[in-house]
Amino acid sequence: MVLKKRYIYRISFLVTITFLFSCDALYYIDCNDCISIEPASCQVEVIIGAGSNQDIPFDITVYLGKIEDGIVIDTFTSNYSGTFNALINNEYSATAVAVINDKEYRVVNSTTPVTELVQGMCETDCFTIKKNSIDLRLKYQ
Repeated sequence: MVLKKRYIYRISFLVTITFLFSCDALYYIDCNDCISIEPASCQVEVIIGAGSNQDIPFDITVYLGKIEDGIVIDTFTSNYSGTFNALINNEYSATAVAVINDKEYRVVNSTTPVTELVQGMCETDCFTIKKNSIDLRLKYQ
């Protein structure tokens, strides 16, 4: 019995290591969200909010490329998450500024939306869009 447990532990360990170090990413694909033709643009979601569940307005500025480049493509004020149009394989940076209890808080983040070819998981090969959100939630205050 002890010998069987050793083999089970060894096999479980090898299977776990194989999954951790495999080249292909393990993920679920909803074939209804797959796109048959590779897209050139997408919607990027800007996720905002404060940890205290307060209804705080954030001033959002979206930049093409790095913030230092200074190419502003959109500005808006919102209490909730929003979206903007983006081209695939272009870098986008964003800042969110909020004033809470007379203190200014600034959150900065960036993303580069990319497409990924999905083969053998749906009826036909298709594309999914990855990295199409920017998390600008205020972690602490």
